[in-house]
Amino acid sequence: MGPSANDYSLGYTTRHSDQGSPAFFNGHAPRDTRSHANLQPSSGTIPLPLLVEEIKKINTNLSELRVANIDTRRELAHRIEAAETAIAELREELSSLSSKQTKLPTVTKNISNQHPKLKTILHNKVLELCAVDRLSTEERLSIMAEHIRGLPNKHLTEEIDGRVIWRPAWSEQVDSTVNTSFLRAIVDTIMADETARRLQSKGELEDEDHVPSTIMTMAKQYWRTLAAEVRAAADPVKQVKSQDRNREKRHRARQAQMANRRREATREFEKRYDVDSVDAMLDTDFGSDHLTIDEDMSEDSHRRRKKQDVPMNGWMRVGLTWRSLDISPIIYVNCDDASGRPIDSERLQSTSEPTNKRRKTTKKRDNFTRSFDAAPSKMEDQPPHSGKAKPTIPFRTMINEAWLTAHPSQQVMDGMHWLKGFYSHAKEGELSTIDRDYLDELAKQLGGDEDI
Repeated sequence: MGPSANDYSLGYTTRHSDQGSPAFFNGHAPRDTRSHANLQPSSGTIPLPLLVEEIKKINTNLSELRVANIDTRRELAHRIEAAETAIAELREELSSLSSKQTKLPTVTKNISNQHPKLKTILHNKVLELCAVDRLSTEERLSIMAEHIRGLPNKHLTEEIDGRVIWRPAWSEQVDSTVNTSFLRAIVDTIMADETARRLQSKGELEDEDHVPSTIMTMAKQYWRTLAAEVRAAADPVKQVKSQDRNREKRHRARQAQMANRRREATREFEKRYDVDSVDAMLDTDFGSDHLTIDEDMSEDSHRRRKKQDVPMNGWMRVGLTWRSLDISPIIYVNCDDASGRPIDSERLQSTSEPTNKRRKTTKKRDNFTRSFDAAPSKMEDQPPHSGKAKPTIPFRTMINEAWLTAHPSQQVMDGMHWLKGFYSHAKEGELSTIDRDYLDELAKQLGGDEDI
């Protein structure tokens, strides 16, 4: 049995006998005079001096940790106190502002429409500083896109033929260094011009417009819009998409205009031919496409334009391959001429008596665009598609039978039986020679009139 912890505390130590077994001796008895260094501890036993030394080190580390912990807690308490003081001061400031009922100016998304006079002057000033003439929108954007990144070394302006031209960086944000200088130049110029005009009693802006902050706000709004358009013009892919969208909008607007004009004449048309429900066929998406006349169009198109007496600022009307030969004459029967002007119902009343003299009156000019028919071979091959929320379904008699056979999935409705054979009936009516010639040519293209 080995010595216990109590034995060590009472001063006993181990001593090896000759037989190798340890014996206990009182601490007051004669001790072994051999040095502790010569003692050989048994296997797995830590020498007592070393153990005591380790315990002292542990106690020292614990004391240092206690001191560090106390210092940390004191520092944390000081910071918490400082934060609470700052929060209290901030609450006092907010309470003071609330008591004064200070109202901050509201931020409006777009204030341009609230300042119409300033809006026009601002747009013109931007073009003036950029040396862009009053060209078409596409041409202006194309010119600006050439300097989309501004000038090298962040220069603000360049001089060409004695004229100082600003080159903003359209590819950067509105608050960049170059663009901020450009906007400030706009504000300063507008303010200076208006001040000079007012000295001569020729002011153009309202008092609320003649404010630098208002001009700067509108300038930033216009710059963002213009910069997006310039970036789109500089990107070939976006430019094509933008041109397609604009072209589609123009064509759609023209189709709607022509459809509305024909709706104005439907009542007289139904009365004259004893038919009804003509409005059901006049869907905007079922109308011909009206294209801007181009100098580069074919010689045949130029010949047709001159024959139909349409100026260069008119439109070229392109038909649709799906429409039947019977529906095409309706375009002309309910029109006074190929331009698309509605018929005058009073002109249709035949009388042998001379009209009574009346005082000459000036009627409001009917602002319309004349159009001519392109060759039937230029017709667009696209199915009838209605863009309405509740799509308009065409009648079977409206569609060319050969086209419908080639497109069996096309949805149609039964009805409008009076439309069948209307082409032959219309040729005997009041069509002009030009209209009859085109319809005869269309009949040959569609193969629908073998007697021609």
